[in-house]
Parts: sequence; structure tokens; C-alpha cells
Amino acid sequence: MTAYEIPDDARFSCVLCSESCRRWHVFLTPDEQQRLMSHDWAADSPRLAGVRLFDEVPSPAGRGQRAVRLAKLGDACVFLEPDNLCLIHKVQGLAAKPGPCQQYPFHLATTPDGVVVSLDFACTAVLADTGAPLREQMADVEAAYAAEQRRGTLLAALGLPRRGIPAEGLQLQRRQPLHWRNYRTLEGALLGALRQPGPTLEQRLLALDRLLREAGERYGAALAEPSDALAAWAAELAGQGYAPLLAEPPASLSPMRQRAVLAPFLGGLEEQWGTWGTKGGGLLARLSLAIIIANGLGPLPLSSLEATVDQGQMNRTCFPQDDPALSHLMTRYLKGLLQRKSLIDGTDVYQGFRYLLLSFAAARWYAVASAALADRPAADLDDLRRGIRVVEKGLGHAIGLRTGATQRVVRFLFGRVASPAVVIHNFYVG
Repeated sequence: MTAYEIPDDARFSCVLCSESCRRWHVFLTPDEQQRLMSHDWAADSPRLAGVRLFDEVPSPAGRGQRAVRLAKLGDACVFLEPDNLCLIHKVQGLAAKPGPCQQYPFHLATTPDGVVVSLDFACTAVLADTGAPLREQMADVEAAYAAEQRRGTLLAALGLPRRGIPAEGLQLQRRQPLHWRNYRTLEGALLGALRQPGPTLEQRLLALDRLLREAGERYGAALAEPSDALAAWAAELAGQGYAPLLAEPPASLSPMRQRAVLAPFLGGLEEQWGTWGTKGGGLLARLSLAIIIANGLGPLPLSSLEATVDQGQMNRTCFPQDDPALSHLMTRYLKGLLQRKSLIDGTDVYQGFRYLLLSFAAARWYAVASAALADRPAADLDDLRRGIRVVEKGLGHAIGLRTGATQRVVRFLFGRVASPAVVIHNFYVG
């Protein structure tokens, strides 16, 4: 029997907003292609007569492979009906939908302790923290996991992303092995420090960085085996409210260096939104956009927001990071990233933490861009929700963000251009 690990505070109930059916790339396995393509969908919905229902595009795996995904009408899935309901679901039932549609908004990570279940923050209900507790929806969780399992082997063959955490081979940093038990100890400490009610969000994120660095320095090679000493240290920190890790942000931080580190990540996200799978995409388009972002001046076209933002206006816009509502939402999002095991998603923990910080800084950046586009002096909660949604959907398609080449760029930028403290710092103060 499968053991599921579900956060106590995870909740979700579909509000039929159709947001999950818009601006997603839903790739099909060969079995799904054959089943869906063999049906006369125009007979069920006359609006689809003569409409292309499927797109064949270059596979993310490269090597000349092709992949098939559901087509779109405007920004919506071609199967989304005017009443905001899925035609496939209406006609053939939930089990007939493509795997990603059956799974959404669940993230499922297979670990040595069982299947960890978390939620996607592009979902309207998840962003608003509304709905029934996930623990009361086990039938849906089990159906989503079954769909994930059915697709797994085929996804690997197509070179498409597959969630799942290996039981062996974890590393705290490159060439520093990390036992799974020790990872869980560190994850618990990271979540505990992040949830502390007193310090600012910036102080808490700096504490997470310090926690990981000190763990590596204190215990070194001993982390390859279960460490009672690490567990005792983590318990001691928790008893002290993680105060030994807290510090004020360093002085003389550079916004240009922050943009330089963030720019390639933003360029990769924009590529997923606007040009991925078309002739206009690729490394050159991503680099061109990154250069404009790093410069921080002039107009910047954003496919994600379907607008051109004035970066000068962004520099004059405030992001009230310590506003209780904004800080609470950002903390929930970061906690969700940790719970879905993003720190060990195909990389070492240090590198996974860098990606977490990039996701945090990108959500803030997009929130500021959203406010600037509306000519408001400060970002509000809706702007941050929009920013998080952009990042989450981009990560869902982020074939190129964790390749070996991209990871080398990320390591270089954090090692030579800007520290985590620079990426964490909020320069958008109006």
C-alpha cells in the first residue's frame, strides 16, 4: 500500500476558474495521442469543426525527436468549452484526460518515505488558500498518483520531465554525499526557520542560507550516513527559535548584480511562455532578453504578461515585502517549493536552494512588473499572485532551466557575480 505524506495545512477545491487550462503545454503519450485523435470531437462540440486539435513540435529531448501536445485557441486549451469545463472530461470522463490534467494541481514526489503530495501555486484556490483539506481528498490523490505512474516510463522515453526523487545519490553540494535521513533533518530545519513569526522574510531566507552552509562546514563527510549530531544541532536550533542563524542583511548590495543573476532565469521563464517549441525561441532569444533585463533600463516585452513593461517604471515601484499579506503568501509559496522536494530535483541541495531563491526573486520581479504596468506605486497581493503564477507555470515547462549547461551558468553567477544575500535583498522600495 502506498504511503502518502501530505502537509497538514494543504487545501484545495476547484473553483472552475479554468486557469489551469490556459497557457499550459500539455504533452501526450503515444497512447493518449491514439485515443484522443481517434474520436470525433466536433460531433460533441461543433465549434471544433475544422479546428486543429493537436500540435506536433520538436521534443524537449532534442535529438530530432517530435512530441505532440494539445493545441490552443488563443491562450486556452482547445478542449476548454465556453462554460469553463473540459470537453474530454464531459464526454469521456476524468480518466480519459491527459495525465497532467488528471494530476493538476498535485505535485507528487516519490521518496524513500513514500509519496510526498503538495500543490501547485498557479492554481487560483491554492493561491487563495481555500478549499477542503487535501487529507480529505485521498481518492483524488490516489487517482493522480496512478496517472503519474502510468505516464512515467513513456515520459522518460520522450525526454519530457518526470517528477520523482531518487533514494540514493543525494548530495549537499557537489561531491558531498548526503543521506536521505539527513536531508529530511535539514528540510525540517529549513521549514522551521522559514515559519518563524518574528524575523523579516529577508532575515529568514538569509537564515536558510546560513543553515545549509553551516551544516556542510560542521559535519562534512559524516553527512553520508545518518547523523545523530546533525539531528541534535537541528533540535537545538529549533529550541532557540533559530536565533543563532539570524543576522541583518549585509551592506552595499548591488541591484545590478541581482538583475545579472536573475536575468537568465527570467529569460528561461519567458522562453517557456512565448517562444518555446517555435522557430523564434532558443538560447539566442533567451540571452538577448537576459541582457535587456540585466541592464535594467528601457522597454522590455514580456510574453508572460502579454505587455511591454518600462523597466525605469519598475525601478520606481515599491514591493512591500514585509507587508503581512505579501509576506505570508510568499512564505507559503517557498514552503510549498521545499515540500515538493525542489531542492533535490535532479541536483544537489545547495544548487536546489539557489533555484528556490531564483523562483522567489522572479515572483517578486514579476509582481513589480505587474504593478508598473498598471501604473501603481506599489505591488499588491494580486500582483504577487500574478507573479507567482507566472513563475509556477514557467517552471512547469522549464525544460531548459535545469540542464547541465544552465546549471553551470547558475553556479558561476552565484559564485562570481552575486551571493544569495544579493538575490534575496529587496531593492524595490519605490
